[in-house]
Amino acid sequence: MTYPEDIDYIRRRSEEFSKNHMGAVFNEALDGDGPFFDKMFKVAVDYAAEKNVPLYCGEYGVIDRAPLPDTLNWLKDIHASFEKFGIGRAL
Repeated sequence: MTYPEDIDYIRRRSEEFSKNHMGAVFNEALDGDGPFFDKMFKVAVDYAAEKNVPLYCGEYGVIDRAPLPDTLNWLKDIHASFEKFGIGRAL
């Protein structure tokens, strides 16, 4: 899967995943306006704010077979959302 891509491409590719896996999350995060990762993190960010607790992403990354330009785009975008919401992380 390349990144970033248009919504139709990502929806088609995400259908290859089980409905209980990332495909469902991708489709929810693609609805509406705004950065992809901002939308993907919204439920967690809102809950953490309500409970006044910090967020931490214990592990994230891109599979080593992904093309380098797509990897860099993905990392740049996810890092921007982590920074925006003050989410700690380990790459």
